[in-house]
Amino acid sequence: MEIVVSDNLKKLATALDGKLYIVGGYVRNAIMGMASDDIDICSPFLSEEVQERCKEIGLKTKVINAKLGTLLVSTNDGENYEYTPFRRENYIKGNHLPESVEFVDDILVDAKRRDFTCNTIYYNVLSGKIFDPYNGKVDIENKVLRCIETPLFVFSSDGLRLLRMVRFACELGFKIDAKTFKTASEMVYQLRSITAERKLMELNKIVVADFKYGVNKNEFIRYFNGLNIYKYLFGLNYENFNINIKTQEYHNFFKAKSELRLLAFLTLFLLNKYDFKYMHENQVNGDIMMFFNNLRISKELASDLVKTYMCLQVLKFKPLNEFSAVNYHTLTQKQREVVNLYVDFKPVSELILNLKMSGIPLSLTSLEVCGEDLKPLVPENKISQILKLLFEMCLAGKVKNEKAELLKIVKTIKFNK
Repeated sequence: MEIVVSDNLKKLATALDGKLYIVGGYVRNAIMGMASDDIDICSPFLSEEVQERCKEIGLKTKVINAKLGTLLVSTNDGENYEYTPFRRENYIKGNHLPESVEFVDDILVDAKRRDFTCNTIYYNVLSGKIFDPYNGKVDIENKVLRCIETPLFVFSSDGLRLLRMVRFACELGFKIDAKTFKTASEMVYQLRSITAERKLMELNKIVVADFKYGVNKNEFIRYFNGLNIYKYLFGLNYENFNINIKTQEYHNFFKAKSELRLLAFLTLFLLNKYDFKYMHENQVNGDIMMFFNNLRISKELASDLVKTYMCLQVLKFKPLNEFSAVNYHTLTQKQREVVNLYVDFKPVSELILNLKMSGIPLSLTSLEVCGEDLKPLVPENKISQILKLLFEMCLAGKVKNEKAELLKIVKTIKFNK
């Protein structure tokens, strides 16, 4: 097998006595005939020695992680590689980062710290020979995702590999080996030791896995159901929760744009958690706080989720009226697009059009009176309250949105001195 590599990489391999290997996703994708931008390289040389030899041949280096010996190697013409020395890693409690690291000169020892067979194929940059200790090439050809060594060994080393397993399977269109999946489901508790930020980072990649290489089908929700993962991913306080994959909402989720996928997925999760019933805003806010605590979602995403879900469930579970149409109208474009995935928005758009044609305001700013008009008639601390009242009366058809009519209503209101 021959992989096309740049002259810069060959130059570095020569400087390292021909003992430089490309490993991981770049090799895997080359075997599959797919492109990859990330090139991970390794050798038995310590990072300090590699820095010296890079300097001699005009390559730049930057330390990424001193403990792991990881370097970013850059060329003058814009190529970048991530370098690590061969090493042995020791983990505790499924943490993503190793407790201790030992640098070695044995490629087989280095292979044993990796995760799946398809990612454990080494390509010698100069000779073009491959080192494939776990028959990863065969698994790639059969499109099977399988742990190296044993699944118990792999998942007990690093709990984040449970999520990486799902991501790789969905990005590549691989089936997960039965023994690998069974052990993963028994060890899903390992996610408790993974930081919220790491879990969110992987989830962000998983929900858009079908966009990565153009694989048509993303099975991550089925995998999540089979792993019973939600308790440890979201912090649910009960067991055996599944997202119903037989609903139209499940199928519609995959129509979401990549940038909307996480918001759409969390919305789908809430629909299932509430068993497709209306839920009070306090409960919704409580569950969104659960996401905030267990995944460290951003305040912006939390705000989008509240507004999206509260509007969605009104449209979905209550009769459509002017108030719900106005709430929909005030959503941002991305919030509206997620709502549209799960409800038929045509009646909503038709009602909004009718409201506009009838001269009914769709926001406070559309009222024919403003705060300045009310100042002579209303105590200053009551102006916003009265504007809201007038807006609601217009929506309910109790008064026309005409300045004279609105002021006439205001003049009938008595205020305590």
